[in-house]
Amino acid sequence: MNSISVLTAKVLNQELEELQRTITTMRDQCQESLQELADVLMQAAGSDHTIFFCGNGGSAAESQHLAAELVVRYRRNRQGIRSLALTTDTSVLTACANDISFDEIYARQVSAIGRSGDVLICLSTSGTSPNISNAAQAARATGMRTALLTSDRYVKSADSPYDQVLAAPTESVSVAQVIHLILGHVLCDVIEQKLSQ
Repeated sequence: MNSISVLTAKVLNQELEELQRTITTMRDQCQESLQELADVLMQAAGSDHTIFFCGNGGSAAESQHLAAELVVRYRRNRQGIRSLALTTDTSVLTACANDISFDEIYARQVSAIGRSGDVLICLSTSGTSPNISNAAQAARATGMRTALLTSDRYVKSADSPYDQVLAAPTESVSVAQVIHLILGHVLCDVIEQKLSQ
């Protein structure tokens, strides 16, 4: 094997081993928190409230992915569920970043269109991005429920703006993002099944 082949095999093995370790640990750690979040999302979806998502970088892409699963479908044809990724309106994002602050790009949207009973799901592998925590604080002030999908890099503080925190038991950004997508898909599947009953 050439040096690229050796390196590729090494990196692949490292990623898969960390993912496997994280998944095994997750089975024991997250089921109760995931059930609580599923209950919150079902209550919102069943009462015509909106489920919002936000994140930065890869987490922004995952926010859009999960919002699309709820609006369109995951596994089953059903009515669309009110959901929106706050990462998608480039005019709002750039106006707010330019005229106010990048730290307010999501909080401004939450304050403008969020309402009591809605839910904000924040995706952040560090959990420390100011624009994410500001959005959660704005959501709380609006009467919304808040959740954070994060990793072991996040240290919860006494004044945390999140009602629920689901931390992937890893410090690997890439593995945490894979876990967030898995958790998001589980939530979508549970909501679809419950709404189909």
